Amino acid sequence: MSTNVDEYKNYLEIFKTFTQMENIEDLEAIFTKNPNCEANMEKLMKTPKFVEHIKTMDHKNLKLTKIEVRDIYMFGPNIGFALINNTIYNRKSNLLLPGAVFIRGGAVAILVIVVCEGRK
Repeated sequence: MSTNVDEYKNYLEIFKTFTQMENIEDLEAIFTKNPNCEANMEKLMKTPKFVEHIKTMDHKNLKLTKIEVRDIYMFGPNIGFALINNTIYNRKSNLLLPGAVFIRGGAVAILVIVVCEGRK
């Protein structure tokens, strides 16, 4: 199902201006349907994790066409988390791929494995 972004503000030009990225020629729109995100969209465009997400994507094999920002969670004046849905296709097969992305700042995760009597 195609999303009509004409009725929503497209932040793509703002993003291109902030990052001067040239390798996103297939990207048609960065938008949100969430009015609560509007105040923080430009801040998201400047967030290193968001920029890195797009820069490190395999643009040779993947075709990113749209980014919908579903929600932005603020930690005070800073972006804590962003929930994003990408419209992305495999260039060879033209199949739509899963595109849910959860962007967050630097964090540490620890996996604890407890061994008790030889069992994990």
